[in-house]
Amino acid sequence: MAHKKLSFLDQYLTLWIFLAMAIGVGIGYFLPSSSEFIILLGWAQPISRLLLV
Repeated sequence: MAHKKLSFLDQYLTLWIFLAMAIGVGIGYFLPSSSEFIILLGWAQPISRLLLV
């Protein structure tokens, strides 16, 4: 059975997840009002809004 090589994105999926989390934490730290902006855009569902604060 031949093994198919993973794509570049799949190979480094863990790295992308941690990078996205770090960017999110950085935005929240340096731009605390960004949560209000995201809520105004309508990107956050009501339950997620608690996590943004």
